[in-house]
Amino acid sequence: MTRLSKEYGEVAKFRFGPFHNVYHILNPDLIKQILVTKQKSFVKSKDFNVLKPLVGEGLLTSEKDFHMQQRRLIQPSFKKTHISQ
Repeated sequence: MTRLSKEYGEVAKFRFGPFHNVYHILNPDLIKQILVTKQKSFVKSKDFNVLKPLVGEGLLTSEKDFHMQQRRLIQPSFKKTHISQ
C-alpha cells in the first residue's frame, strides 16, 4: 500500500485476484465523501459478505440504513473536544 501511494498518489486502482478491482484512497476529502457526505452513492462489493462470519455486521460490512445506524452509534467518538487547562 505504501508503494502504491508513492507511485500513484492519493487514488490508485489495482487488481486483487483475477476479477476484483480495489481502489486505494488516501485523500481525506475523498474519504469523507465516500464514507459520509455521499455514502449512499457507493456500494460495497458482494465480496464483503465473506467477511461477515469473521467480523460480524458492522461499519465494514453493512450498507444502507444499518450502516447509517452503526455510523451514528460511533459518531460521538470522533467529535473534537476542547480540554481547558
